[in-house]
Amino acid sequence: MATDRVTASAVARAAGVSRATVSYVMNPLNRYSVAESTRLKVLRVAAELGYAPSMSARALRGKRELVLAIMPDWPVGQSLSRFLSTLTEELRAHGLTILIRYANNEVADYEILWRSLSPAAVLSFVEIDADTIERAGREGVSVTTAFFDRAHASPNVISIPEDATGVMQVEFLVSTGRRTLAVAVPDDQRLAAFIQPRVHGVEEGCEVLGLASPLRVVVPLALEGSCSAVEALLAAGIDGVCCYNDEVAIALLAGARALGVKIPDQIAVIGVDDEPISALVVPALTTVRTDVEGSAVLIANVLRANIDGRNLTSETAGPRGFVVVRDSA
Repeated sequence: MATDRVTASAVARAAGVSRATVSYVMNPLNRYSVAESTRLKVLRVAAELGYAPSMSARALRGKRELVLAIMPDWPVGQSLSRFLSTLTEELRAHGLTILIRYANNEVADYEILWRSLSPAAVLSFVEIDADTIERAGREGVSVTTAFFDRAHASPNVISIPEDATGVMQVEFLVSTGRRTLAVAVPDDQRLAAFIQPRVHGVEEGCEVLGLASPLRVVVPLALEGSCSAVEALLAAGIDGVCCYNDEVAIALLAGARALGVKIPDQIAVIGVDDEPISALVVPALTTVRTDVEGSAVLIANVLRANIDGRNLTSETAGPRGFVVVRDSA
């Protein structure tokens, strides 16, 4: 059924809800709370009927300056904040404005959103199937996906390999004489897209340098759990730990301090992100500062190229960042 023949009232009748509820669900700027089961039902019915609100689309179609960013529910730390801030400014320099929508499992939700907003481009940090991307293209919406792992063969994909960070950690610890390494990760599954590539990088670095495969330990952000992790490291004879990020590293430092374990004499610790607190803890944390600003610039340039219709193959950011040497390693 053609989208312009379907009204919000028709969706409301088919879904068994009020017209106002449909309006609340379909408006991305809505601040009213709608039950999740109701929201998903309205989105499903709207997709089945081919409905998308058109007023916003008509208002924006002439400008086409909007970038709709679809992001997972990542915890916003200092590093991600730097990334989003730089991305916003770079897109603004290209004449583009970013609108962030946090992802759920309903692809129909994204489709309805970009039909209603008619953005110049969609930037997705979650997987979007090829059919959906093709439908968006037919409606004049460029879709670019960004992944924090190894290069992808598909066009309009930006790869920012996080494994390079893990390799950098291993190389630094080995340069200080460490030979038996571990990789420490958080127990937050929202970070899976970053955790596995960094772990892979640590594993790869150990293999290249002829070291044993690194022990993997989970470090909760609580003293009891961090103490248990430190005890496991000691029992395994670990002398260097590549931490997923600075939070995990600081948790390990707290556990070591509580157990009387000397850092870095007994175990060297290196984090990632160079959070401001890293320089203030005792001992001050050695860490990898990643070039998230460079990644944001790359993404902004690719989006502008896609919008302008320039031919683009996959883009991969090279290893970026440097070690900030402090007392923990």
